[in-house]
Amino acid sequence: MTAPTDEVADTLAEDAIAAMRVASRAGRHGDPADPAPPRRPAGASAWWRYGFPAALALCILAIPILIVSGARVVLDSREGREIRAITDPSAPGWEAAVDPTPVMAVAVEGDRGVLDHLAVLTLTGDGNGGVIVIPPTTLMPVPGAGTMPFDAVYQLRGANEVRDGLEAILAVGVPEIRVIRPGEWVDLTAPISPLTVTNTDPVTAPSGGSAGQVIFPRGAIDVPASQVWTFIGTKSPGENELSRMVRTGAFWRAWIQAIAAQREVAGVVPGEVDSGLGRFLRSLAEKRVVVATLPVVRFLMPDGSGEVFDPIREEVPSFVAQYVPFPAGPEGQRVRLRVLDGTGRLGHGMAAARVLAANGGQVDKVGNASTFDVETTTLTYYDEGLRGRVEALRDALGVGEVVKSDALNVAVDATVVLGADYAAGRGTDPAGGTNMRPPGGGGG
Repeated sequence: MTAPTDEVADTLAEDAIAAMRVASRAGRHGDPADPAPPRRPAGASAWWRYGFPAALALCILAIPILIVSGARVVLDSREGREIRAITDPSAPGWEAAVDPTPVMAVAVEGDRGVLDHLAVLTLTGDGNGGVIVIPPTTLMPVPGAGTMPFDAVYQLRGANEVRDGLEAILAVGVPEIRVIRPGEWVDLTAPISPLTVTNTDPVTAPSGGSAGQVIFPRGAIDVPASQVWTFIGTKSPGENELSRMVRTGAFWRAWIQAIAAQREVAGVVPGEVDSGLGRFLRSLAEKRVVVATLPVVRFLMPDGSGEVFDPIREEVPSFVAQYVPFPAGPEGQRVRLRVLDGTGRLGHGMAAARVLAANGGQVDKVGNASTFDVETTTLTYYDEGLRGRVEALRDALGVGEVVKSDALNVAVDATVVLGADYAAGRGTDPAGGTNMRPPGGGGG
């Protein structure tokens, strides 16, 4: 027998030592030696080795076949309807988005940070614009606190809370509020100074050695930039706040007229040009501007400390509609509408859209129905919770049927299709009155 080499001998020795260790453990603990690992069934081993890879390969090969087949089904399908852009405003099916009436608010601050008055500026359209003047002690709703005067809310919570109150009273979104403080009036009005104002009542000094002295007489007067704040902010002894708001409105009218007379002068309104106060004043200078005080009723405080004004709820909607014919928001307060002319004679339903907006609607789109032979006006809504509000809009139109649709419509809350019953007593409505553009378009 040939003697084992050193390498083989070492291997045999290691195997022997391992065997003795296994036997030793078994002897010590009374346990059998470690069992051999379980063996897979012959069928399972064959599946994982041959069947699964084959199935995976077939699935991968089927992907392009499924894509091609699905594409052919979609391309060859004649189900559903064809969607195409209709560019002819006189054609059935034409629609346009409505740009909301631009609105901003101005909070005029008085001495010691007290609110002097509010002015809401609007660019109505059709060459018109407006300024709504609001007394500082007008009551506004405050969540959890009932009502409070604007000036109190301004001192406690600031201009943004005042803006929220304006939105609640006017039922109109107010995207921006600008604060003007006493020291700013000189710079703001210097380019058009002196300002010629038609003063409705004489202004007298309220206190001091000159108390009772007339400082601004009645009639057409020139007010230099250095005295603008004195003219706005002075309250004559015993003067009614509503009378002072008339004087304040006269100032806003005179300022806009002066800007119009010098609109070509650079810096006629200091500051921004295409946004904010500068944009609104320049735009108003190109329009016929109506200035008025918000409809309110006056109440004297029981302790004689002053007066407050409560907006007249029945009059405010129609009043505001003159200045903001196409409001946007505030969120949740208005029914979003799509208004369509179903007769071909109603100018895309613009006149009806104004009526609906004045009665709680927010008109997002106007246009033509898919056909011009609609006999009965319909107001179709999509959420049962809005039925009462849609019925109120129907009552404002004076005709129409309210219909519930089960369709899911996320763009608007209701669709109004105007029929021959609406057109019968109204003739042909004029087009225009606001900016309209194709949905998704860039203007026009």
